[in-house]
Amino acid sequence: MYGGVVYRQGVLRRVFVLFMSMFLTVISALMAIGVGWPDPIAIGATLATVGFAWMTVAWIRHMRAGTVALRVTRDGFYDHTSLLVTRHMPIRWHDVRGMRLQASGDQLFLTVELHDPATHIRHLGPFARMAVKANVKLGFGPINIVQSHIKGAHPREVLTVMESYWVASRWNA
Repeated sequence: MYGGVVYRQGVLRRVFVLFMSMFLTVISALMAIGVGWPDPIAIGATLATVGFAWMTVAWIRHMRAGTVALRVTRDGFYDHTSLLVTRHMPIRWHDVRGMRLQASGDQLFLTVELHDPATHIRHLGPFARMAVKANVKLGFGPINIVQSHIKGAHPREVLTVMESYWVASRWNA
């Protein structure tokens, strides 16, 4: 299933996110220590420390996966742009119902709608399942490719490439 078009991730953005998550872990830990127990702020800061530490570890694991952001092939695609990724599970074109660009604040996402999202969600971990369900409730699809993590390609270009592979797969089916 390899070949096709490969989009890379920018290294600076990846390092920036890693340092920010580490910084927030340290700041929240210092707040928890400095306020004193059992103050509600200390409890909240402790929970934030655990959350930011988890994000830091998850982001390090994500960075170790390589610099490929998105791999588009004639059979489907692999998304590596977020922590809710499909990197080890290809999304086949016959499972795709549609695609669109969708904004959320300053972020632009390529939202992929699936014919049967429940099948995709079932293969994810519990945290990822909750996050995908929340995204769907917010009007996004089950797969949201983070465009700002793709280096050197305009979002419209990525959408056009993916749509051309998707349409070609329907003609060849």
